[in-house]
Amino acid sequence: MPFTINKEPFGNFTKLNIRHDDTGNTITILPEMGARLNHFQVGLHGESVDIIDGYSDTDALAKESMSKSSFLAPYPNRIADGKYRFNNNVYQFDINKPRENNSIHGFLSNQIFTGIKSGDVDDCYEIILSCKVEGVSGYPFPFSVDVVYRFGGVWLQVDTIITNTGQNVIPVGFGWHPYFRMTGTVDNLLMQMSGVDKIEVDKRLIPTGEKIKYKRFDKFTRIGDIELDTGFVFLNDQKEIQLLDEAHGMYVTISMRGKDNQYKYVQLYTPPHRGSIAIEPMTCATDAFNNGWGLKKLSPRECLRAQFTIMVS
Repeated sequence: MPFTINKEPFGNFTKLNIRHDDTGNTITILPEMGARLNHFQVGLHGESVDIIDGYSDTDALAKESMSKSSFLAPYPNRIADGKYRFNNNVYQFDINKPRENNSIHGFLSNQIFTGIKSGDVDDCYEIILSCKVEGVSGYPFPFSVDVVYRFGGVWLQVDTIITNTGQNVIPVGFGWHPYFRMTGTVDNLLMQMSGVDKIEVDKRLIPTGEKIKYKRFDKFTRIGDIELDTGFVFLNDQKEIQLLDEAHGMYVTISMRGKDNQYKYVQLYTPPHRGSIAIEPMTCATDAFNNGWGLKKLSPRECLRAQFTIMVS
C-alpha cells in the first residue's frame, strides 16, 4: 500500500494524516471541525513546504480564526443583514459580522464529520466524510453533506455533495475557504487567472449588481501589494487559478474545470499578514440568497455537487 494513515490528538480534536509513501507528501484533515483540510505538505528541493496555511494552534482552530479551510454552507460568504426571503417566508440568520451587519459563511464549519468509507482507489487514497444536519434557526431545512477527499501525492481532489433530505425545496450554495502559501510572502508570488468578471460590491462587501471585465491576471503577474477581498464569476469552463513561486520553480494550481462543475464563482482574499492568499471556490455569489446568482433550489433527494483539485508541480 503506497499510503500510510495515522490519527493523532490535536487538543480536543483529531488529526487524520494521510502520507503518500513514494513522495513523502502528506495531507492532514480535521474531521471534527467541518472536515477541513489543515495541511498539504510537499517536498521541495529536499525540504518540506506546507502549501496550506492551516492551524497549528488549537485555540485559533476552536475560534476559527480567519476561517482557514472552513467549509462554507449552506451559503458561502455574506448574506446582507442576515436576512432572506424564500417561498414567501422571511428567514433571519445570526449576525456574525456586526460591523457590516451581515451573516457570513454558513454554519457547517465547526460540525463533526464522520468517516463512512476509506481506502485505496486506483492511483489515490480516498476517504468519505459525512454529516447530517437537521437545520437551525434561520435555515430550518434538513440536508446531508458528503465530502470526498482523493489524494494522489502531488494532487488532491475535494468533491462535495449536499443532498436535500427533507420534504420541501430548499435554497443551497456552498464553498471552501483554503489559504495557499509557498516559500515567501504573497507579494512575491505570481498568479494567473483569466476568463473572469469582477463582481462589484458596496462598502459592506455586498454585490451591487454590476460585473466588470477583469484582466489584471490574464497572464502570470506578480501579486505585489494588491489588496483583495473580491468575488469573481468565471466566463467559461476553463476555471483555473495558478500560483507560481518563481524563485523555487514551484506551481500550485487550483482547478474547477468542467462544464458540469458547479463551482462558477471564486473569492480571493489577501489577509493583512500577507503570508498566504485565500482562494475560495463557490457554487454561488455573495448574497446569493437575495440576488439569486448561482443559488440552487434543491427538490427532495436532489443533490448539489462540485469539486476542486489542487495540483503541485
